[in-house]
Amino acid sequence: MAKKREFYFKSCDGVNRIHTVEWSPEDGVVRAVLHIVHGMAERVERYDDFARFMADKGYLVVGDDHLGHGKTAAAPTDFGYIGEDGAHLLVKDEHRLQRHMKQLYPVVPYIILGHSMGSYITRRFISIYGDDVDACLILGTGFQSAAETGAGLTIAGLIGKLRGERHRSDFLTELGFGKYCARIENPRTESDWLSRDEKVVDDFKNDPLCDFIFTVDGFKALLTLVREDCDDRTAQKVPKELPIYILSGAEDPVGQYGEGVMKTYEQYKQAGIENLQVKIYPEMRHEILNELGKEEVYEDILRWTEERISEYAQENDEADTENDDASDSQMDDKADSQEE
Repeated sequence: MAKKREFYFKSCDGVNRIHTVEWSPEDGVVRAVLHIVHGMAERVERYDDFARFMADKGYLVVGDDHLGHGKTAAAPTDFGYIGEDGAHLLVKDEHRLQRHMKQLYPVVPYIILGHSMGSYITRRFISIYGDDVDACLILGTGFQSAAETGAGLTIAGLIGKLRGERHRSDFLTELGFGKYCARIENPRTESDWLSRDEKVVDDFKNDPLCDFIFTVDGFKALLTLVREDCDDRTAQKVPKELPIYILSGAEDPVGQYGEGVMKTYEQYKQAGIENLQVKIYPEMRHEILNELGKEEVYEDILRWTEERISEYAQENDEADTENDDASDSQMDDKADSQEE
């Protein structure tokens, strides 16, 4: 059984402490680090089942509650409020956690996984810090045009000036999520687009640390991330050799029911990413890690990460061989010189 611990680290905003959860293998043998970046209006402990599954396979799983989320938020009034330059704060906090974990586990592969809003944080992360990780999984992502995100940012900016950055706008919420249940026949709740599993939806809605309305500031941070990620110049900055696996549900409105997912895939393909895969699961909605049939998703992720671990080991073996050969050559040269 996986061992779970909680800790905090200082946010890059210089004010908040970021609540973090770690799931480690029971025997203490870590084969890889899997860094989870959670989504909007949720918290990392919602990934407990998946994290324990991976920890049982030898992965050290870690993730934090973002600014304005979960146990990081000092009070409910802080839910959905990120702070000035929030988009980049979110990315920098993930990098701070990544650097900390890499210091603890420097010789194993480091894999980052982002879901939903976390997928946008992750996409920006790998465009800046892609050399610091060995593989990337992108779940529940989408694609929006510059015109769409620009319009959203303009509206959010106007509302912010009129009502303040901490205002919770029903209009922005409706604009962003109002049609997400449009393809669901007789939805029970406005959150049914998350999963077909009714318990998952009910647990989300009944969790006092989830299902809150974002502030204007929070929407601006999210829209800024989406705008930057959907810019081809961002994709071009991702290391070409970084393996990327994009996964989504076919009935996920965030991914425009597959259309936005494939646009993201094509963007990375055009950017020259050498090891790029995509999979869309029929009938699944937004939270594929919390869906009916999630076991298939778990196994697909495990298979892919195991392949990355094997590649990492092979690359290190080859590097060690090259270093040994170079060392032997130097010793031979030194011996020849002494004989002369």
